[in-house]
Amino acid sequence: MGQAVQIESLWNGLTDSSGNALASGKVYTYEPGTTTNKTTWTDQAKATPAANPIILDAAGKAEIWADGVYDLKIDDADDNNLTTISSAVYLLNNGVVTWGGTSGGSSSNYTISPTPALNAYAAGNEFAFEANHTNSGATTLNVSSLGTKAIQDANGNALVGNEIVSGSVYKVIYDGTAFILINGVSPLTIQNSYTNYKASGGSSSAYTLDLDPDVTAYVAGQRFTFNANHTSDGTCTLNVNGLGAKTIQDAGAKNLIANCIESGQIVDVIYDGTVFRILMERFSEWIDYTPTYSGGNGLSLTGTPVADFSRYKIQGKNVHIEGHISDLVINSGGGTLLITSPTGLNMDSQTLSTIGTCIVAQASGDANRYSAKVYRSTSTTFGLERPNEADWVGSTTYPDVSWNIRYRTTG
Repeated sequence: MGQAVQIESLWNGLTDSSGNALASGKVYTYEPGTTTNKTTWTDQAKATPAANPIILDAAGKAEIWADGVYDLKIDDADDNNLTTISSAVYLLNNGVVTWGGTSGGSSSNYTISPTPALNAYAAGNEFAFEANHTNSGATTLNVSSLGTKAIQDANGNALVGNEIVSGSVYKVIYDGTAFILINGVSPLTIQNSYTNYKASGGSSSAYTLDLDPDVTAYVAGQRFTFNANHTSDGTCTLNVNGLGAKTIQDAGAKNLIANCIESGQIVDVIYDGTVFRILMERFSEWIDYTPTYSGGNGLSLTGTPVADFSRYKIQGKNVHIEGHISDLVINSGGGTLLITSPTGLNMDSQTLSTIGTCIVAQASGDANRYSAKVYRSTSTTFGLERPNEADWVGSTTYPDVSWNIRYRTTG
């Protein structure tokens, strides 16, 4: 085997999707199409094998040499995968790489004039050059004025912009038709596999993201983060770059409900191949609501209880309700005070019978407090059962009744 070829992209330094140096990032090198480790080296003579994974320094750089064709997997320091590059070629052309110096040209059309000049293009020609500008779209290279040829990525796709950065060194191999960029990483590749952040658009729980460069297709594993521009009012969807609206579900694969996403909230989602799944749910702020009170199991009320407050907050499908009544007047005694849940937040049929606690002052002037059970009565009603295992007493005013419950809503 001959000498190895330096991996210029690692020498120049890798960045994350925000343009920050990929400090302590990890680069795994494999045999193409496998997860079998393939050796790289810390020197061109291949005397010292490199660690696998390769650990990048604080600037996202490493001096690494390779020989052959590799699959590369690039992770950040926390082992989050950023991108995978298939069949990256690091081969010397019979031991000769023609240096083209600093390129000329503009507007993604590069020129180089190596010495001696190239007489004709031939498959296997390999050139290295320092870019004089950053490409912004489909890209070409003209060597020794022999004519422009497209520069493509390792998969034969036209470049889209920012694969070639001004001041960095790049290597290309001519395949008989086009030049293949050996050490550029397409931002489109990263775009389709890593977290992308932007403020959302849209309304009425239909969120949109307009990323640049465009995401060209939904791929399982894509991860997006957005700053919500409005509060959801029901089932939520996300449409990225006009590819079509996909439902956003919670971690339990259930549709979201009103107020699950609030204006200004940072929302992190991952595409599972069918829908987006929200990765981190948080409880909303407290939301006031006005329940309806009634009696059950023989209990009847006089008038409407004076409610100091009744409110709820939600986290995905999890609901937390708390409330307080002063001056609960019982007409005829019985077993259950029934209270309705917030509209649209019906209790899941799997909810356990006991869903919270209730604290009751037995009568006016009674300083003692007694516990009562709170249970699911129907999907829309919960019941405050007998305090201290005794019926609510008729012709009695209870001055202090409070409850605190949690349940999972249907979806």
